[in-house]
Amino acid sequence: TYYQYPAKCQGLPKIAKVQAGYSYSMALDEAGNVWTWGSNTYGCLGIPNEFEEGRLEPKMVSGIQNIKSIHAGDYQAFAVHQDGQIWGWGANTPAGNYFNYEPKTEFIPPTLLKAK
Repeated sequence: TYYQYPAKCQGLPKIAKVQAGYSYSMALDEAGNVWTWGSNTYGCLGIPNEFEEGRLEPKMVSGIQNIKSIHAGDYQAFAVHQDGQIWGWGANTPAGNYFNYEPKTEFIPPTLLKAK
């Protein structure tokens, strides 16, 4: 479903920051939780796309808390923890292994990133 005019997102707590990817959105609430909604292409909502193609209502990304900043790529999402560590999920491209995640798959779940 596409909206021609702005629509209020229901079910969100107080939000500190919002980001938009290619066809999904994400928000960071004041408590440090990340919320996603929209298309789940390559798992950019933080869940495997075979479980859910997308959703109109925001849902909290499980497994990560105490986040201080978020960034939405086209089909990847990133969250910076309060301790400075970075979490990432979504499309595992370009170069075939964008997140240095094994096995080399298109989708990765929310994962603590490691330096190569």
